[in-house]
Amino acid sequence: MNTVDIITRVIFPVLTLVLAGIGHKAKWIIQADSIFERYSKLSKFTHELANQLNDERLKEISGEYGYAAIIRKKGLSRDERYTLLNMLNPVEGIEEYHTCSDYLKIDVVRSGFSWKRKRYSSHLYRRLVSLINSIFYFIGSIMLFCPIFYQPFQDTIVGNTFRSLSVKMQIGTTTYIMLAGLFFVVVSLNRMSKQHRAGKLIQNSHSIR
Repeated sequence: MNTVDIITRVIFPVLTLVLAGIGHKAKWIIQADSIFERYSKLSKFTHELANQLNDERLKEISGEYGYAAIIRKKGLSRDERYTLLNMLNPVEGIEEYHTCSDYLKIDVVRSGFSWKRKRYSSHLYRRLVSLINSIFYFIGSIMLFCPIFYQPFQDTIVGNTFRSLSVKMQIGTTTYIMLAGLFFVVVSLNRMSKQHRAGKLIQNSHSIR
């Protein structure tokens, strides 16, 4: 396997996965900013039109666009937006909701949050998911820092097999393992963080008026 093969078959696929994860996060930020810009412009336009026509209904619509701009989330009902805005700490709460909205459902009846997927309501299931993510994080960490394990394993079958490879193959294999490890670490940490934050928001639902 030459250098080109290492790059195209080993490094590039894993690097693509890592960049895809980063791109997904950047896309979410850009989308949220785009929603804010669009709704804030509509709110301003509707408000100015309402003043020109002296139309109270348009003023109400202007306010709704303003609320939607603050929330920066499409697909929410009016009651769901009001539930978020009526939190005791709406600024922090809305940002937290954005971070872990994949796990949350806004409960307008109880003015709080609940798990979007019912299976997460089980404490045992959440512990199991956390354990699996922790295992992936641990494995990813080992893969990411695999070069420091070369010395302890140099006289083992793994070490002998690695030394039998060409220098290019050694570099390619090490790079592949490290990038794959980075991917596992980032994904598992992201999932654990979202689940933890979602659990905190649900637990603190009594803070929503």
